[in-house]
Amino acid sequence: MAALVLMIAACSSDDNDITTPTPQPVKPEGITITATLAPKNGGDDTRGLSNGTNKIVATWEENEKIAILYEVDGVKKKAEATVTAVNTETGAATIQFTVDSNTEDNTTCTLVFPYTAAKDDNTGVKDAATLLATQTGSLSSKFMDVRVGEGKIQTANPGLTVTTQPAAQNAIFQIKAKTPNFSITLNALTVTIDGNEYAVNLADDTGRSEIYIALPPVTDKKVSFLAKDDNGRMFGYSKSGVTFTAGKYYISELTMEYAFSVAAKKFVSFSQGNLQYYVTDDGSTWKFAENQWGILDYNNTYNTSSKYPIDLFTWGNTTLGAEDYMGTGYDKYSSTLKNTQAPGAANSSTGSDWGYNAISNGGNKKSQWRTLTISEWNYLLTERTVNGGKGENHSYTVGQSINGINGLVIYPDGYKGEMYSGSNWDTFEHNGCVFLPAGGYRNGQNVTSYSNSGYYWSASCSGSSGTAYFLEFNSSSLNIHTTWTGDANKGYGYSVRLVRDL
Repeated sequence: MAALVLMIAACSSDDNDITTPTPQPVKPEGITITATLAPKNGGDDTRGLSNGTNKIVATWEENEKIAILYEVDGVKKKAEATVTAVNTETGAATIQFTVDSNTEDNTTCTLVFPYTAAKDDNTGVKDAATLLATQTGSLSSKFMDVRVGEGKIQTANPGLTVTTQPAAQNAIFQIKAKTPNFSITLNALTVTIDGNEYAVNLADDTGRSEIYIALPPVTDKKVSFLAKDDNGRMFGYSKSGVTFTAGKYYISELTMEYAFSVAAKKFVSFSQGNLQYYVTDDGSTWKFAENQWGILDYNNTYNTSSKYPIDLFTWGNTTLGAEDYMGTGYDKYSSTLKNTQAPGAANSSTGSDWGYNAISNGGNKKSQWRTLTISEWNYLLTERTVNGGKGENHSYTVGQSINGINGLVIYPDGYKGEMYSGSNWDTFEHNGCVFLPAGGYRNGQNVTSYSNSGYYWSASCSGSSGTAYFLEFNSSSLNIHTTWTGDANKGYGYSVRLVRDL
């Protein structure tokens, strides 16, 4: 036993001799820096973490993280700065972080708040589309308050000189929405700017009267809002020439319209009635019918005055010249075709239509009305899903009547009510339903099928100079005349119902 103990002791001694580590050079510690940041700027009109009285108050909070981006020997670096204290009187924040010990004195740096908003390659801040792709609708959304500043890191005498205080990169909106008839309880909101979508989707599926959303600043841009309420109904609002500023807080109540999808992720709203054109000795006037069922009885409308209206328009007529004018009406008194397109307006070959001359949105020609293409008519009526299905008795019903005028009822996206059956139209209109009256059609001086059949032009022609595509319906059926089912002579007078992109 004594010999065994000695053997074990000897082996142990040998192992210790073999595994004794070779002394390594001590890895240099980084340089720890403590600095002060000014209060978040613009407290009365910018975004912070709490809602004040008609304003959003912006404040630093302890333990918030800020990325310090800098460079050492050509390598991009990122330090994590922590807010260690906030002065309750001034709002100034104390931050602390550590940089590489090889950092040169007066190294330029970029400050990015929050820390996770910095790019993974340490070259700057992530783009707005990435940061704002998912928001929760509340002020606590992760990237609601993104801020960027500049500074210089001192290492000889450790410190940070902030040359540009971290400034807000987003505008913050408090969004409320309504229709002309009622307030909308928002369940989701998507804002589209320059093709980029910024979305709010409420995880609990419970609607709110208001939603907060952060958006990048824009100047003179078209901004579109698409909302869904807690019943699944869709609403839209679009405005051109919009400008809003980073660091500002906006309270916005949008008057939205029921949305109809005419392609994937493409929504429109309909004008209040069919397009009409009035000609007088003093000039001419475009207008919409006063209600959705308003159409002109060509046998009884005309009188001996010099004023006459038109609501059956030809797509074009080659006798007027080389161009196919979209918007030609018939002058019953002179038995001639009357060009109703404004001088200098673009024609069909450049994609314009009756919307060029139609009533603008609040006098803003940037918010143009337009005519649906034949593929959009087809999508609207046969391809989108409404009320659990597609096509007849889901997205539309035919053979309906309002105030003695027959026509077609189209239901908005998200509609879950009953199909219209000839009564209580006010309720259906209140819920966004659209009615296309059967105005018949005109061939020369003769108007046929008034209040029995409807013919509505599309903005699509067949490629030949003489024909274009259209929508047709009667009391029992609907036909969408496309490239594979036929077209019509551009000289026929059909109804026009304009839409506005949402």
